[in-house]
Amino acid sequence: MNDLVKSYLTRLGLDAEKPSVEALFRLHRAHVEQIPYETFWIHLGQKWGIDTLESFTRAATSRRGGYCFQLNGGFHMLLTHLGFRVSINPANVHGPEGPERIKLENHAAIIAEGLPCESNPGGRWWVDVGLGDALHYPMPLTNTTVQQDSMLFGMESAGKNGVGDWHLIADPSCWIAGVNMAEQPASMSDFEERHHFNMYSPESGYVKVVTAQLRKPHGKTILRGCVLTKTDGEVVTTHTSTSLPEWLDVLSDEFSLTFENVPEASLKKLWVKVQKIHEEWLQARESV
Repeated sequence: MNDLVKSYLTRLGLDAEKPSVEALFRLHRAHVEQIPYETFWIHLGQKWGIDTLESFTRAATSRRGGYCFQLNGGFHMLLTHLGFRVSINPANVHGPEGPERIKLENHAAIIAEGLPCESNPGGRWWVDVGLGDALHYPMPLTNTTVQQDSMLFGMESAGKNGVGDWHLIADPSCWIAGVNMAEQPASMSDFEERHHFNMYSPESGYVKVVTAQLRKPHGKTILRGCVLTKTDGEVVTTHTSTSLPEWLDVLSDEFSLTFENVPEASLKKLWVKVQKIHEEWLQARESV
């Protein structure tokens, strides 16, 4: 296990250090900048699970990423082995319509405790490396607003909407509007049913669009289908890949994503699918 922890930290470009607020922030920032939120495994039929050891091992030994359950599950295990007091907690990502009064099941976040500082004397933090283009750093679990680079996030008690215990309000530029989370810890096995839906249901957004996302020091880098969008402060640029080799180069250069153990035929099949979806989107846009 020590070798895996060392490999994980090497991927993050960090050395092991004792738990502290500063160490937690360094780990969080490096994770969202280096290990991509990605759904290629779904579209390549790889059928990854959400067991925390599986996710932890993959992050430590490959150049792949995952989505919320896998990224936060693996990170939770890393933090635990580094001595942090952390728990996995049930949560629900929501859109602009606001949180629904339903079971907290479509997201799993992390609470870290025992790390007080001047701005957060209670020492409790919402830790989340599984939101793609959102949090760069942990958020204090207290009613507050925090500027993270050019993005503004809010934290409030969920008493207003009655869903869970805490409500994270995302910056308007994010793909989500907010997340609700409960204080009561959960096991990753509690999310198996939702994970199965995410992988296989035709209604799953993860099934509909393949994506890779990284948070960056002054923005974000996002690939949806074959379209790459990079945000750096006020500057937004886009690039559309037109061939499989070009697409794979973009994934490697921008996200450090490589597919050594994936058959070439599977990548070609996915590229054909991505091209078809993009062409249909272009046609629909032109017909409006």
